Amino acid sequence: MKLSQYVITDGTRFIYKNHSSKFVPTTNEAMADIFTRRQAEAIYKNSLPKALKTIFYVKKYDASPKCVKQVSQHDLVNNTEKVMVADNIQIWIDKIDDMNGLVKEAKKRKEVLEKQLRDLEDEKLDIEHYIEFQNLNAAQGYKASRELKNCRVKRRSVKNELMVINIILDQKVKEMVGSEVYQRIKGLDNRTYSPRIRTDLFDL
Repeated sequence: MKLSQYVITDGTRFIYKNHSSKFVPTTNEAMADIFTRRQAEAIYKNSLPKALKTIFYVKKYDASPKCVKQVSQHDLVNNTEKVMVADNIQIWIDKIDDMNGLVKEAKKRKEVLEKQLRDLEDEKLDIEHYIEFQNLNAAQGYKASRELKNCRVKRRSVKNELMVINIILDQKVKEMVGSEVYQRIKGLDNRTYSPRIRTDLFDL
């Protein structure tokens, strides 16, 4: 069930929190802060000056901001790495027919990937805190966004390879059936993302 969203508006302007942590009006709908009903009512009651309270009100918000391009189901399908055709995954698929040393090699690779994943998690956290603590201009914001995206793409590739290795290690090697492994790996391509909070960014 999609969580209802609310804004504080006067019909043409919207309330958002500026860099000074003050709730102020803007005519840019894309900058509007999105709240739950309880959040919106609390901010309206406790954080708006009397002058704004006389003309602004809490309103349910169903439309996405005009300046925001939502992520569609097509975007999710076509912009997500395909596990079955990725080079680093194909290496393991090719090894299914040659079981000699597979488990030993997979365990060794798993240790390397787990270290890479920890490093990428830390890098992602650093970038996110950098964005949080800095007032970035457009160029700086774009660069930070690109770095965060590149980090997440690398992280996803590592996680995909780890999942394939875990599928292999979860099987008893002497009973492993190639077709079963193929099907489980192929099933990874059917995953999709469901937005947790920012449903306004997705059109699913």
